[in-house]
Amino acid sequence: MQVNENILVERVVGRRLDPVTGKIYHLKYSPPENEEIDRRLVQRFDDTEEKVNA
Repeated sequence: MQVNENILVERVVGRRLDPVTGKIYHLKYSPPENEEIDRRLVQRFDDTEEKVNA
């Protein structure tokens, strides 16, 4: 399977983790259900464009 590199970067960079539940969200494709969850989301240290391109 081949995927456009820009799409891969968008998917990785948009991922967020809810440290309370451990659930993974995506800001565009699977956003959090409410503002409370949105406020506590964190980006993993390796979910950056630099890491994807390494």
